[in-house]
Amino acid sequence: MRGLGADEVIDYTSAVVSSRVRGVDVLLATVPGQIRDLAEVLVPGGRVVALNGADADAVQWAAQSGLRADFMLVEPDRADLEALALLAGESRITVHIDRTFPLDQATGAHRLGEEGRAAGKIVLIP
Repeated sequence: MRGLGADEVIDYTSAVVSSRVRGVDVLLATVPGQIRDLAEVLVPGGRVVALNGADADAVQWAAQSGLRADFMLVEPDRADLEALALLAGESRITVHIDRTFPLDQATGAHRLGEEGRAAGKIVLIP
């Protein structure tokens, strides 16, 4: 995360984030279900952006809590993927790969993805 420009990194699996940080203007929620736990670190009028989509309950809860909230799930189309491939080919972007799995271990790859704890992309190889 520091390589991406983060000033402070907190491992949410071993620390209570709200005990370590307060006064956040914008919160990028990347793990499903973390919005309620992290909302208290926001300043009044702060914004939360869920980068992993959100269920109807989370959307309703955010609105009732007075949060400015945006929920998104990126679903690139062919043109988007071609643009990303071009940028990667020019080394203008890089992709961090958490783990690779042989195709016959796709079940294990899927399980890792469902846990929501991969620190990068999960790749299946032939």
